[in-house]
Amino acid sequence: MRGKMSDVTKVSYERVGKEGVLKNIDEFANKYIDFFEKEFGRTRESYYRFFDSNDFPEECQALGFEMDCGHSFNEAYGDAWNDVKVLKVKMDEIRDIQVVGNGLFSQWRYFNHWSSPSYANDDTKEWFLLLFCKVKALYQQKETRQKRTTPEKIDRLNYNEIFVFGSNLQGMHKGGAAYAAYRKFGAIMGQGVGLQGQSYAIPTMQGGVDTIRPYVDEFIQFAKQHQQLTFLVTRIGCGIAGFIDEEISPLFAEAHGVENIVLPPNW
Repeated sequence: MRGKMSDVTKVSYERVGKEGVLKNIDEFANKYIDFFEKEFGRTRESYYRFFDSNDFPEECQALGFEMDCGHSFNEAYGDAWNDVKVLKVKMDEIRDIQVVGNGLFSQWRYFNHWSSPSYANDDTKEWFLLLFCKVKALYQQKETRQKRTTPEKIDRLNYNEIFVFGSNLQGMHKGGAAYAAYRKFGAIMGQGVGLQGQSYAIPTMQGGVDTIRPYVDEFIQFAKQHQQLTFLVTRIGCGIAGFIDEEISPLFAEAHGVENIVLPPNW
């Protein structure tokens, strides 16, 4: 009995660039959160309506999710693939929409092809619902990050924001963003690296780009370990140090996947 989910509207997917795809992911998540909360599990027939539907795999494919038999999800999150209790414990670790989408698609295929919708139960419902909700949360976080970049001029910070600036190893904060960090945000004269007040220093004056990379990597790891803070990265190295954006921005490639790091425009 394969067909359409008649009581919910199928999402229309148009590939109109990254922003459009993300918007559709949000609609996709909302659609199935609503179905799982209101319908799935109320009757045995509701299991078949989902696992025998043609809509779900079509929508997954349109969004770029892959039916990989659960390999990417299992590799990233282990037993959370088949144990909802483990999934609950690991929810905070799950940060990749692609991997979650692959997992949802693959788990659907398991019941559709290898097992049977009749084996679905309350744990099945909770597993899918948790991950649809995670897709929505990740989308919202990514949308927020896409909309925010570090402003050119920063005069004040929220209590949890950190001003990230380019420094020298001697910590002589006498010019550019370093002087602003010293005057306004707690940078300490004589400290050239790391967190100080509501600022974070990354040395940029000691040599070429390769000498800056270890300090950027150290900063990114620090930000990952302090998720309660939001780090506003200025155009470090692109003032007195004499580098250009195209030289420095690649050093922050990993930062694009870190939710609490805000980068300058076009970085």
